[in-house]
Amino acid sequence: MPIAMKRPVFALLVTLALCGVDSFVSAKKVHSQTSAMNTQDTDPMFVEPEGGTPVTPVGKARWSATSSVPEWLQLFFAFSWIGLVGSIPIIIRKLTGTKPQTKTQMGLSVGLWVTLFGGLYLFTNVILFQSAHFDTVRPLTVVECIYLMSQMITTVGYGDITPAKPRGQVFIGLYVIGSLFVISMFISQLSEHLAKVAADYEEKLREKMLENATGAASENAEEHASENAVRDFLQPPVPDKSKFLKAMAMFLVLDIIFVAFFCLWPGEGKTLLQAIYMSIITLSTVGFGAFTPVTESGMIFGAFMMLFGSAALVNVVGAFTELMMQSHAYELREEHTEEALQKLRENTWGGEEGKDQVSEIEFLRFALISQNLIKDREID
Repeated sequence: MPIAMKRPVFALLVTLALCGVDSFVSAKKVHSQTSAMNTQDTDPMFVEPEGGTPVTPVGKARWSATSSVPEWLQLFFAFSWIGLVGSIPIIIRKLTGTKPQTKTQMGLSVGLWVTLFGGLYLFTNVILFQSAHFDTVRPLTVVECIYLMSQMITTVGYGDITPAKPRGQVFIGLYVIGSLFVISMFISQLSEHLAKVAADYEEKLREKMLENATGAASENAEEHASENAVRDFLQPPVPDKSKFLKAMAMFLVLDIIFVAFFCLWPGEGKTLLQAIYMSIITLSTVGFGAFTPVTESGMIFGAFMMLFGSAALVNVVGAFTELMMQSHAYELREEHTEEALQKLRENTWGGEEGKDQVSEIEFLRFALISQNLIKDREID
């Protein structure tokens, strides 16, 4: 056979061999996948890698397009949840003591109620959603709608219910941004109120410290204050752990209730460790979505617990931060006290180490400056 004829024949044989190998590998893959699926379906001892109980496979927990909860109970649940979220402006006004309602507050309140009721109508009548628990794309039931809106507002975002169509996806994205804007404004007002409360408390604490120090100086000497009185004045308060412990206790109570519900409620089927993991991921608003409610009762319970639990965790973080700041200041009290005393000696005693007495006027001047109540140049 000529060389020119051998080359095409050789190329044809190589091509056929490669195709045969590829078909054999594909067949092995299909056989392996089929065997694994059959093993998972038939072998009761089968577990996923890493051990533990496998996540509920798709098709095991199906959500009907028609809710099993009576309609009046669905509406009661929906209006209760909306009323709870919508009452945030009223709660903030009560906390801040703002009696006349400003136009900004009125606008925010109207925007919040429009957002909540608008979402309730659109999600249950217009926008189509998809889920691993659905048989087809469809609007949400009232229970599913409130469950999804709670995920949006608290930013938990399990991802078990998502919009099915592109236009719905864009609208949901804009809806989430709008709702977060409204909620963030109320959170900003609440943060300002908490900062004001903290500032008022610090001011009262300074006044009390100044009063105690002045009284100690008057008792110690008729005309002079001793260095011990100055040290008493500069001594920071012992860190108060009660606020943090109360916040942690409230969070733990909510967390235990959350874990107990998803462990014991029929149909949820979470183990203890799964429920603990789910509670932490949910209440911290991380929301990985590996474990989510699979019953309507679980969705109703979760919608409220997302609000209460997230707020409780924020309270814990705030109390812990405040405790750490107090502890840091208390541990460095000796160093700060020595620095302040050195400044006092330089300003009033001319740097003389032997003198440990200052007049009450000098001490009052030092106290006002050290507590940032007045500037040195303003006294001069």
